[in-house]
Amino acid sequence: MKLLAGNQVSGVCAIIPDYPTQALDIKILIEGDDVETLAAALAAANAPHIEIVVVPAAATPRTKPKALNVGLAIARGEFVVVYDAEDRPHPQQLRAALAAFEDGDEKLACVQAPLAIDNADASWIARQFAAEYAIQFRELLPFLAKLKLPFALGGTSNHFRTEALRKAGGWDAYNVREKSRAFLA
Repeated sequence: MKLLAGNQVSGVCAIIPDYPTQALDIKILIEGDDVETLAAALAAANAPHIEIVVVPAAATPRTKPKALNVGLAIARGEFVVVYDAEDRPHPQQLRAALAAFEDGDEKLACVQAPLAIDNADASWIARQFAAEYAIQFRELLPFLAKLKLPFALGGTSNHFRTEALRKAGGWDAYNVREKSRAFLA
């Protein structure tokens, strides 16, 4: 688990070379009873713009959306982005999302970056996921957006206007059953 937590921090920090650190407020959300991950994250997160946030383990439900609401309550920026623990965001993703918000109007509340599977050669199932993601994020979702039709967001690489997300009430804590190791920047 310690290696995983170090990789989690490294993945999020990979976006930093292309974005000014003084503009970042990274929150690493970890369930309070995940002692190994917490210890590893504390050891790896040694920058002033990275904060480890302990999500109360006793509080139910134990979901990613519950943890995201904890992070949203203390988020300080105009924009919030969600990354999952295993994500390795593209180094220019933050700038691309900001440009999309600047190109849109004030009604644009969310931008989702396309997700890609990077181990498609590992197995048949990995190739299937890679194909599914390519179709979904490169073809289907842009088509639905062009038609101004609603579509579901994936659980990661979503960029939100913080105020719009707060006005919407944040996340439904009972909606998804996932561990709450997520990044909020």
